[in-house]
Amino acid sequence: MVAGYYTESTGPIHGFVRDANGAIKTFNAVGATQTAAVAINGAGTVIGTYIDKGGAYHGFVRSAKGAMNKLDVPGAGGTANAHGTFPTAINDKGEITGYYTDSNNLTHGFIRSAP
Repeated sequence: MVAGYYTESTGPIHGFVRDANGAIKTFNAVGATQTAAVAINGAGTVIGTYIDKGGAYHGFVRSAKGAMNKLDVPGAGGTANAHGTFPTAINDKGEITGYYTDSNNLTHGFIRSAP
């Protein structure tokens, strides 16, 4: 399986998952204006970032069955450019790493344990 994102000719970004047979399923986070899938693990769990209508960046975790949950690191905040939560990798245990930017423009790393 492969996860990623694409941009429409009119600008919006959408996430997708491509299975081993070549079928592609597109998706968007609820309330998102842009959704970017950045990584997938062996179980088919996808992580990424989306932008809400207010301009805030949030992380997400999408299960192999399509259930989507928001992933906001405590302390991530603000709506300025590049403020928010940015997951970057997920392992087969479900542990997630990434970074977040706070309202003071400081960037911090994070590790989220498997649920």
